Amino acid sequence: MDKNNKLEKENKSLRRDLYKYKGELYLIESKTYDNIRYIIKEINDSTLKEASLIAANLNNKNKLIQIYSISNGETAQFLISRSDDLDINLREIFNNISQKIIVKGGGSPQMIQGGSSIILLDTVIKMFYKEIRNYFKG
Repeated sequence: MDKNNKLEKENKSLRRDLYKYKGELYLIESKTYDNIRYIIKEINDSTLKEASLIAANLNNKNKLIQIYSISNGETAQFLISRSDDLDINLREIFNNISQKIIVKGGGSPQMIQGGSSIILLDTVIKMFYKEIRNYFKG
């Protein structure tokens, strides 16, 4: 293996560890409501891909909702994820919200991602949080 390949593999491994540690820190900072933990985090020093990797590392934790907002310059993005054991369909929540406010994106029942204007990003995050909390309140 040449030196560049070895360095690339080491760099990839270090990034994986970094995402794992960031996720663990976010989990420590999470808040619990109705027996479900919520990570609601503005991570402007990251990309949507990094947020997705952090979320994927945490999806095996029980009763966890992750809500990330990322605004870098002119773009505003969000990522919402749920742990494997929760039955909420995030794609349905996204579809409901997209009928009320201008957002773009999509995803699966377990994880959705998208974008909005920077001006609306806080509102979008609050709407997701409210819809998710209301779902679990029954």
